[in-house]
Amino acid sequence: MILSDLKRHFKSPITWLLIWLILLLSYVQVDKIKAERINRQFSGKHNIEMESLDIRMQGSKYWTNLVNEYTNKKRVEIAQKIIKAEAEEDYESYNKYKTLYNLIYAKMYMSSTDKILSKAAEIEIKKLWHKASDGIDFEDIDTFYFRHQAYLTEFFYIYKAKFYHYLYKHGLEEVYKDDINNLSFLYRYLIDVLPMLLLILPVLLTYNTISREVNNGSIKLLLTQGLSRWKYYISKYISGILYILFLVYIPLIFISAMIGYKYSFVSLKYPVFYYPIGFKSLSPRYNFVEGLSEPYVYIGISRLPKQHIRGFETILLGDEIIAFYKFLGLAIFFTILFLMFAVALVELVSALLDNEILSFALLAVIFALGYKVSQPFIHGKHYNLSPFTMNNPVTIINGSCNVTALTSLLILAFSTIALLATGILYFNKRNI
Repeated sequence: MILSDLKRHFKSPITWLLIWLILLLSYVQVDKIKAERINRQFSGKHNIEMESLDIRMQGSKYWTNLVNEYTNKKRVEIAQKIIKAEAEEDYESYNKYKTLYNLIYAKMYMSSTDKILSKAAEIEIKKLWHKASDGIDFEDIDTFYFRHQAYLTEFFYIYKAKFYHYLYKHGLEEVYKDDINNLSFLYRYLIDVLPMLLLILPVLLTYNTISREVNNGSIKLLLTQGLSRWKYYISKYISGILYILFLVYIPLIFISAMIGYKYSFVSLKYPVFYYPIGFKSLSPRYNFVEGLSEPYVYIGISRLPKQHIRGFETILLGDEIIAFYKFLGLAIFFTILFLMFAVALVELVSALLDNEILSFALLAVIFALGYKVSQPFIHGKHYNLSPFTMNNPVTIINGSCNVTALTSLLILAFSTIALLATGILYFNKRNI
């Protein structure tokens, strides 16, 4: 039953039309990456603007008054090593010294006024310090003179230090979000294209899953051949999920492979950030990106949400590094969870209404209203419990839509069970 449904779907011209549409959307994403690259803030292959500025500014009144002489000397020495390694394409040394350089800046930005944040930063810095310090003592590095503002950026440098240390350990070269390669495209697709497809395709492709066969009479033939109603219902449900899953991921794998072949192929071990606390907690990290001038900061290809704190835009601790292939596995898992919910809802309506046009219209309204009404809950200090907002696996993994990964799993799972149970109970009793 499931295989016959899938064969019918794959023979349909709609399937191949949708694949071409997804290819077109993917091309648009590549075009966006190219456009962003034109406006890149640095000219070379890697961003060494800050290191170059440190070297140019040494000895100036502004530069010398911020921290002690030893700290100034060391950050210039490390900056010179970074520039040399970059010029020689010695990326092992480049990543090693980039790690230390960012740890020095993280220490420099530690606050003397916010003891809690400062202590949290110190703990994180010391986790890496002994691995990358190159003989420099942690206590010898000074903090900035304007310490009352220091807490604003210290965590950004900690994240960057973790990022470069991972690259150093795994022998990887740094790439950026505006580099054209397989991973930049994959990440962009997961965060920008996939959420839209997950809202549209269940309604578009499965709105008449049951009502079509009720109307043309083919369901009577199947049921008279000994197939139980609940098995029929479940088989339609599973084939719907597999069909949409095929459409959103198989073209993606093909396109990313082609982009990697044509432009650049980056290892699937490449680091991205995620929010591990969200997999163990029901309490969300509130999303305050709305209204910020620059709501996100990028490290490598990863997007990290900013927060608005005491009049400033900054990022907080909590994110850790994970290999991209593991991140992709998590994204597929949460994609399946959302599809389980969405297809269960669509199939229930298809079982309730024999009129296919009415079924499609009602589902379109349900999904559109569900998504629109839920939008305020993904921003500000809200607890987001709407399954309609859980169509973006990246924001769930990153904990940036007012819901944790664990909460999302529970809500989508229980919603699916409730919808499936209701649908099966109704379908078993209805007249056909």
